[in-house]
Amino acid sequence: MIIVATQQINQLLMVMKKYKKGVAFGTWDCLHFGHIEFFKLARGHCERLTVAVDSDEYALNKKGKETYHNFRRRCSNIDSIKEVFVTVSQNEKFQKEDYIKTFKPDVIFVGTDHKNNGWEGQELAEKYNIDIVYIRESVIHSSDIKNILRDR
Repeated sequence: MIIVATQQINQLLMVMKKYKKGVAFGTWDCLHFGHIEFFKLARGHCERLTVAVDSDEYALNKKGKETYHNFRRRCSNIDSIKEVFVTVSQNEKFQKEDYIKTFKPDVIFVGTDHKNNGWEGQELAEKYNIDIVYIRESVIHSSDIKNILRDR
């Protein structure tokens, strides 16, 4: 028979994560401390955090965003963050629903700046019964950094 003290059980529960697999979708251009904080907070909720990075073409065609850094550079930057388990590509052929059907995440992490603006992943999360956790928005955005860099 194994006897475990209440304090040990509480410590084990603190270590256990609510979710196994989490994902965050985005362009992640001009990686900054707000992104890193986002990943840290998201990773605090799950055992494995996957970051889906928009391809250059997807960012331009689907979101109307011209990236400052190319896809490979953005993936490399995100891969260097210890909280991120793996990066995957989001592109014209492999979009959010494809990712969800293939990898079956338990949770999707989204910035609070997308909470009330009709984020397209909301319907997918409901369709596949996936939780959404909103992570507070950063005080800085990649678009601010790109504007500063372009004005130089």
